[in-house]
Amino acid sequence: MFLAKDTRKLSFQQIGEAIGCDEVFAAAIFYGQAKPTDEQIRNLSAVLNVPTQHLAEELGSHYYPTRGGQVLINSKFGDGIMSAIDFKAHVDRVEDPEGDRVKITLDGNAL
Repeated sequence: MFLAKDTRKLSFQQIGEAIGCDEVFAAAIFYGQAKPTDEQIRNLSAVLNVPTQHLAEELGSHYYPTRGGQVLINSKFGDGIMSAIDFKAHVDRVEDPEGDRVKITLDGNAL
């Protein structure tokens, strides 16, 4: 997937737009931290020009929903998840006299 992304010179934002999600979710798919829907796999196949079956096998069911943020969500909200349906994510540049900073906002409904 990464080779196809690089070969086609695609950003995660462009991929997200093509498969119907934001750039954060698109990147999470690539790194095995989010599970794409069947429709997203078909659309990803088209945008990367990779056979759908190959992507389905590569992505498989090996995403990791219990890494990092999920553990923190469980500790604050109890056993649950942050909605990926009612969800927004933004990456912003914040000017700072000591050097620009990165601000990442994840905003999802707690379920």
